Amino acid sequence: MPLVIDTYNDYFFYLQYRRRCVPATVKANQLALQYFSLLYGNTDIKTLKPTHMVRFHEWLHNRKRLQKNERGEYDYLSRYSIYKIMVKLRAYIKWLESDNLL
Repeated sequence: MPLVIDTYNDYFFYLQYRRRCVPATVKANQLALQYFSLLYGNTDIKTLKPTHMVRFHEWLHNRKRLQKNERGEYDYLSRYSIYKIMVKLRAYIKWLESDNLL
């Protein structure tokens, strides 16, 4: 069974070529899913449950950004950033369901 991290390339291909998303959108999705892969990247897709999403959401509240700000420091994620990450994660989960991977 595939791991979470093994499905990312297929998802980004789907976004870029089937949904015709612009490169900035694909990059935003890649960045958002990097957070998810830090916590659940080596998890089997079939074992993902809603409790994983709740734990991930709680984990994000104490997480710093992956990119530095203009001062060269890592800031904590804002509520808006966490919201956008969860929106992108929800779209990824819906794609897994539509391709019968979940």
